[in-house]
Amino acid sequence: MKIKLLAASFAIWTAFVIFGLKSNHLCLAGSEADAPAHIDSTILLMYRGFSLYREPVARLGTRPAKEVADEFASRYGWLSDAQGVTDLLDIPERQGKPPLLVNWSYLPRPYPPGVFAVFLPEAILKEALDLNPKTAATIGLIELLLLAHVFLWFFWSQVLPAKAEGEDTLELAALIIIPLVYLETIFWTLHGFYDATAMIPLLLAARALKKRKGLETVFWYCLSLFLHFRALWYLPMLAWGAWLFFSQKEYRKQNRRQNAMTLSSLFMLGLSSYSFVLVYPWLMTLKPTNFFFTTADFSSWARLSYLLVPMGLLAGALAQNRARLLIACLAWTIVMLARSPFLQMWHSWYLTPLFALTGVGEKSAARSRTFVLIAYFVLASLAFTYFCFNGLLFQDAIKELWG
Repeated sequence: MKIKLLAASFAIWTAFVIFGLKSNHLCLAGSEADAPAHIDSTILLMYRGFSLYREPVARLGTRPAKEVADEFASRYGWLSDAQGVTDLLDIPERQGKPPLLVNWSYLPRPYPPGVFAVFLPEAILKEALDLNPKTAATIGLIELLLLAHVFLWFFWSQVLPAKAEGEDTLELAALIIIPLVYLETIFWTLHGFYDATAMIPLLLAARALKKRKGLETVFWYCLSLFLHFRALWYLPMLAWGAWLFFSQKEYRKQNRRQNAMTLSSLFMLGLSSYSFVLVYPWLMTLKPTNFFFTTADFSSWARLSYLLVPMGLLAGALAQNRARLLIACLAWTIVMLARSPFLQMWHSWYLTPLFALTGVGEKSAARSRTFVLIAYFVLASLAFTYFCFNGLLFQDAIKELWG
């Protein structure tokens, strides 16, 4: 039933992307979204290599002529200013081809190298077949939808495993959280975000932890970090997996497959860390949208009591249940949230893998799931209330079809 429902969902939303999106929209958000930019930044990587991380993207090419910029602005709704479109880029090697649409062009590319692997098929097709931005973006959205439904399948399986069906607590949690995560996932995927793709390895890392497989945990975590820097929220998973790897002496009985996993993990971790170090100083120059960066008023901080008090109670309950990994991830996530100047509504989506960590070294996985459910609603209540109960996913879809 699970597979049939998700397959039907994928078919419906794929048809919507192909036939429902307006001709001048590259995704549900319009045009200035991440998916088209990831495709074109992958093309830019083919010509400029790791320079994408060493200097702002805008310095790697030139602005197109004003008439070209104005044409893109009118055809795709790409925002323009007095000098043309701010995020359009021409490079000499692509003379005669349409300009590249790359957002955040005043920064080095603020994503790890794995994102280029995700969008490499669309980039190759666009360059080889001279696809227009609309066709390339449509192919990219279909790929993201497929990967989003793979994520939803893993998430569903982790929240309500087959052996736990009939357990009232878990079924209640699944009944509430799965529809919310589904709406959140489809909504942001249609807006061009690939976060669900990067969360699949986190779910696989959590599954490996439950089986006490250290190397597999490290491999899947490194893959997630290779795909998205936001995997840093779950850094304790890497530490836990490494501890299992060494404490169980897994390195003494490795076969070829495990040797390949070890080398791949080191490669992905090293490359992700290197790119993060290069781009980090630029990320800290972003205009803060984080509450912790925008106020020093104690009375304003006191308003966070609705969040901090339940989190304290949750930590106590998890401690009683010996959910050490969940406590570590929650604490580390709070530190990361407090230290990140740029936060947006869709970032709460990245809290969903917390559910997959229930049951790791605990006395009672069912009790912990209940507590994590509470935490999830506390941390993401505003985002889910806004996007789910107001039905914005379907409102935006309806506007695309008949607006």
